[in-house]
Amino acid sequence: MILDKTIIKRGLGIAGCGLLLVATPVLARHDDHLGPEYGAYINVGTCEEISDQVVADIGDLEKDEHVWKVVGQGLKIKPDPIYGEDEEIDQTIEELTASDHVVVIRADDDVTAAVIACGAISGKADAKGELMVALDEVDDSGFEGRAHFGPNHDDDDHEPVEVTTGVWKVGAAGTPVASPEATPSS
Repeated sequence: MILDKTIIKRGLGIAGCGLLLVATPVLARHDDHLGPEYGAYINVGTCEEISDQVVADIGDLEKDEHVWKVVGQGLKIKPDPIYGEDEEIDQTIEELTASDHVVVIRADDDVTAAVIACGAISGKADAKGELMVALDEVDDSGFEGRAHFGPNHDDDDHEPVEVTTGVWKVGAAGTPVASPEATPSS
């Protein structure tokens, strides 16, 4: 009986070590991004009525202060942390603004996860072919952000638009700085 318990304990110990070896790379990948992994998508619809139809998967948003150079234009304070991603998409800005499309940020990198921020893709691209979309907080999630759509200079027009997305805690970036054109005259 003692021999049987010893064999069982050793067998469980070996199995436990094997499980640890298998799980360690998964745990290491999770720790690499040092925080939550939010999902960003372009869906058909409005922020009030988001369709299940995903037009593009923008990617998983991880801690990435480099996206601030693109999405932080006109904002006062660089938030810490900021979660972001750059991704090329097949759609043009004109195609996305021709009908109801939204940028949706989800609490996890899963199309069924809760929506934490959303912004309508509307308006016209500026002279440089760029469009900035504000991502507003949804259901008191505590997150807001921006998505920048611009020409994809890295690809030979196979994917015409690059989307840079960033989210942060509400209020962490301060209020937008008024542009000279938007400042009322005396």
